Amino acid sequence: MISEDLRIKTQDKQTIMTKPTILVAEDDAFLRTLFAKSFRKAGFEVLTATTGDEALNQLNRALPHILTLDLGLPGVGGLDILRYIRRHEAHLDEAQQDTVRVRVIVVTGDTSAHRSEVGTLADLVLLKPVSVSALITMADRLNRRVNQAHNAS
Repeated sequence: MISEDLRIKTQDKQTIMTKPTILVAEDDAFLRTLFAKSFRKAGFEVLTATTGDEALNQLNRALPHILTLDLGLPGVGGLDILRYIRRHEAHLDEAQQDTVRVRVIVVTGDTSAHRSEVGTLADLVLLKPVSVSALITMADRLNRRVNQAHNAS
């Protein structure tokens, strides 16, 4: 269960990163390293987490623009993290949701994820094995949408 002591900070208290930032929450060391190196090369600032608890701690410190999320994280699972993020974003007004909302790309081996609650809550669901270039392209597209919404507000 997720402790309610961890709170995603809202706009007045939140640290929003200016360089496109991505949190890679993946317990597989090979994939985590591959994704992190690839995102850095593509110009993202990269944070990593190997467990669900680490991911929640990172989210509490500073919201990334994008979260790549493995559903099978040890400790707090990916679906619980996704629910937690969306539950805490629900109180934001529409303008805040466009500029503060964390874009979530679920990277999973679960072929039914896109048809479940995960598919409803995530911005994008990609199946493993995933092409790193496709993952970076999708992250770039989501980041452009965030920038357009931010510039419009």
